[in-house]
Amino acid sequence: MNSARVSFHKLCYFSSSTSSSSLPWISPLQFVKAKSRKADPPLEMSHATMESQRKPKFISHETAINLIKREKDPQRALEIFNRVSEQKGFSHNSATYGTILHKLAQSKKFQAIDSLLRQMIYETCRFHEGIFLNLMKHFSKFSLHDRVLEMFNAIQPIVREKPSLKAISTCLNL
Repeated sequence: MNSARVSFHKLCYFSSSTSSSSLPWISPLQFVKAKSRKADPPLEMSHATMESQRKPKFISHETAINLIKREKDPQRALEIFNRVSEQKGFSHNSATYGTILHKLAQSKKFQAIDSLLRQMIYETCRFHEGIFLNLMKHFSKFSLHDRVLEMFNAIQPIVREKPSLKAISTCLNL
């Protein structure tokens, strides 16, 4: 209420002034516009995100993989991965996990990778060793040799099988 009085006094002061005054006249519309809040701009969404929101039908594993692969932003790809899993009756498989882990590894999103690996321990689907071989190659490329060994050691608890000779060879060659 005080601010309205202040502006009213200013308005009266300026409106009663003569044309020879050096002070400009302040329109009450300018004061109202300053208070009004601008509407938020529309959210920018990628084509893949809009496509996943537009279609109410069930998204298959193959469609989820294609959406994740097409998304350039790894964070948005992870959002797609998480949104797809919210569908009734959908659970990720080795291929969807492998695709998102590959996308995150390419972008050096190691914390997100660690989070997904912890989640994979509790999944009931059968994972393939190739996911870990791929991660080992990415970690080696970034000179994270300790992480290569971590991936090798993660094979048995997540894949639920002993590492193959190919996994041993990959680990030693990197």
